[in-house]
Amino acid sequence: MPNVTCPVYSPRSCCASCSARAHSPRIVVERCSETHSLLWWHLQQQMPAGKPVPTGTVAVTIECRGQRDVSYEVAQRDADALVDYLTYRKAIEGNAKPLPQLPMPATPLAGSEQFYAPVSGILVHRANIGDMMRVGDPLFDIVDPLTDETTTLTSHTEGVFYMRRAIRFVTAGAPLGRVMGTRPFRTGVLLGA
Repeated sequence: MPNVTCPVYSPRSCCASCSARAHSPRIVVERCSETHSLLWWHLQQQMPAGKPVPTGTVAVTIECRGQRDVSYEVAQRDADALVDYLTYRKAIEGNAKPLPQLPMPATPLAGSEQFYAPVSGILVHRANIGDMMRVGDPLFDIVDPLTDETTTLTSHTEGVFYMRRAIRFVTAGAPLGRVMGTRPFRTGVLLGA
């Protein structure tokens, strides 16, 4: 996939003011959007350096926040950001606004750490979406409602806390959230439904 700092990809994330942006040169997923850009990535890799192939399509997945993050203000900001991006790309007519700076560079999708509940219990959030996490920072507590025993899950990754589940009682093995780090460590299927 093309460099994520190129003008084709980065304006959407700039306009949207995303707290986390991921990229992967070869995404191993089963989604339709990646099939569009993967073909161009393969062509670019096979052509000699002196004969560059421009990107023919742009495929991005936009996660529209969480179930509890719905408000008119947030929806308006996100809609404006999408229109700004489409204007920048000349997909719609208008004057493109100056692009804001990225708050942080895109990170490898393979650097996203997923956290799962090791036990069942009441889920207590210890970090907020967008927080910068360090190794050892607490993300979640799971409190056993019968014994009051508390299990704390901490980050093993330095990066931005960008996703958490909108549930309060979890069962062992349930996915809880993710931290997007800069060091790739995962392989195989990187995204799922």
